[in-house]
Amino acid sequence: PVSWEAVIADLVKANEARLNQQVVATDSIDRSSRRLLYGVSGLAALLALTLGTIVFRGIRRNMTEVMNLAENLEGLVAQRTKALEQRERAMQLVLDSTGEGLLSVDLQGRVQPERSKAVDAWFGPPSGDANEQLAQLLFPDDPKGRLHCENAFAQLAEDFLPFDINADQMPRRTARGDRHLALSYRQVFEDGVFSKILVIVSDITERIESERAEREAKEQQAVIT
Repeated sequence: PVSWEAVIADLVKANEARLNQQVVATDSIDRSSRRLLYGVSGLAALLALTLGTIVFRGIRRNMTEVMNLAENLEGLVAQRTKALEQRERAMQLVLDSTGEGLLSVDLQGRVQPERSKAVDAWFGPPSGDANEQLAQLLFPDDPKGRLHCENAFAQLAEDFLPFDINADQMPRRTARGDRHLALSYRQVFEDGVFSKILVIVSDITERIESERAEREAKEQQAVIT
């Protein structure tokens, strides 16, 4: 017969063996889990570092492109500004070379900054008033002539009738001291839109004096005969 003590001792030994096996298995699983965790953590860190590097490089590349674009834009603006300055100088040379007075007026009757040298010689330098009116420039001391110019210009700028018909209503002559000046008008289009009026001023003093001298000579001849 087997004593209960022997059976119990065998059971205890079996349980201890099973517990030892469980401990060993748990320890193995724990180590495997730790290795997996370390591996995943390392991979995540590497992935984050890689993505961070890619993002950083992308940002740096974009910043470089933006800086290059800004430099190119500055260069283009400088070139454009220089080209405009050269164009303005060339236009001014053309205006001054004609010997006539040339100035432009917007459709509100305001005299524009661009003008030929003759305009300054006959009417004085620009007043500096951005709202200076053509009628005031042509007839500063003639209220009647100024009113006529204002009314005729309103019809000219309205552009309801053909321009030439309206232009015939505009003043054709003015005077500065002993100088007689003839006036004519041209339409100016910008991008196909009627936007300004070119005023052409011609010095006809010699012609007027010649015509006067011729009339006086004819009158004297008539008296003599």
